[in-house]
Amino acid sequence: MLGVTKNIWQTVSSYLEDRRQIVKWGNHLSKLQAVLAGVPQGGVLSALLFVLCMNSLMGSLPGQMQAAVDAVTAWGQTYCLSANAGKTKDIVISFREPQNRPISPPIVLNNQAVERVDTFKLLGIQLSSDLKWDAQVQSMLKKAQPRVHYLSVAKRAQLPPDVLAQVYVTFIRPVLEYASPVWASLPKHLIQELESLQRRCCCIIGIPTDSFPTLEARREEATLREFNRLLKDGTSPMIQSLSTNSSHYTLRNGRTLTQPGSHTKRHQMSFLPRAYKLYQK
Repeated sequence: MLGVTKNIWQTVSSYLEDRRQIVKWGNHLSKLQAVLAGVPQGGVLSALLFVLCMNSLMGSLPGQMQAAVDAVTAWGQTYCLSANAGKTKDIVISFREPQNRPISPPIVLNNQAVERVDTFKLLGIQLSSDLKWDAQVQSMLKKAQPRVHYLSVAKRAQLPPDVLAQVYVTFIRPVLEYASPVWASLPKHLIQELESLQRRCCCIIGIPTDSFPTLEARREEATLREFNRLLKDGTSPMIQSLSTNSSHYTLRNGRTLTQPGSHTKRHQMSFLPRAYKLYQK
C-alpha cells in the first residue's frame, strides 16, 4: 500500500508502538503513561507519517462542505484526533461585493458553529475573502513599524550607517518580504506603501533612498527562485500541470513546459502564470 514495503512498515510500527511519556511541571513529574495516538512531536519522520495517515482522508470527502467537515470529524475520531471548533474559521472566497455574496448556513463542527471571517492568518499570511492583499500588506507594515523605531533609536546612538543598514537588512526588510512569492502581485498603491517604508529607513540611516534594490524587484527575484526550486524538484503538482509533449519552452533536461492558460487578469497575476512569465525573460 502506497509503496510501503513490509520491512518499512515493521520498522515504523516498532518505532511508534509502546511509547510512553511523562509530563514535567516545575519540579513535579506526572505518572508514566502510554501514548495511544499520534507521532513524536518534532520527530524527523513525524510530518511524513502524518501525511501518509491523511492520505485516506482525501479520497473519502464528499462534495458539500458540511458533509466534508462531518467526514473529517469522523476520520479524526478513528485516529484519536479531534478538531477544535474555537480555533477553526470559515472563510467564503468570493469576488462579489459583500452585499451580493451568496448566504450559506454556518458550518457546524462538534456541535459548535464555526466563526465566519473575512480575513484569516494562515502560516503567517493574511488571506482575505476577495483574495486581495491589503490585509497582508497592512499586517507587515504594522509589524515593521516598531522595528523602524528601534532603527531611529540606533541612529540617535550614533551607530555608523553601515551598521544601521545591516540592522534594516536583517531585522526590518525580512518582515516586508515574508512569503513574498505568494502575494507579490500587488496594485500600485500597496507597492508604494512598502517602498515608502524602505525609503523612510534609508533616510533614517542617512543614505540615498535608492541604496537598496526596490522591494518589488526583490519580490520578482524571490518568485523566480521559488519557481526554479519547484522545477528542480519536479514533484509539485503545479509544475507537473505545466509539463506537456508539445510545449512553448524546452528545458535543458528535455522536459518541456507550456504556458498556463489564464482567462482573467486575477489569475494572470497569481504565482504560476507570473513565475512562468519571469522565467521566460
